[in-house]
Amino acid sequence: MTNYQENFIEGYSKVTLSLTNLLNKDKRWIWIGKCHTTFEDLKKMMVTTPILNLPDYDIRFEVHTDS
Repeated sequence: MTNYQENFIEGYSKVTLSLTNLLNKDKRWIWIGKCHTTFEDLKKMMVTTPILNLPDYDIRFEVHTDS
């Protein structure tokens, strides 16, 4: 899910490096403390600005939906 928002997270590839390394085909999958810390940091990033932000009703904005 975070890949969808990666354009809004500064340094996304560096932030997620420990988790991305888990996807290497020739390496054993080992969840270490750094992976857990990265996972928790990503969860916080998903619920804070600029990913999640309330609209400013004082300025005009448009809502686009995909349905």
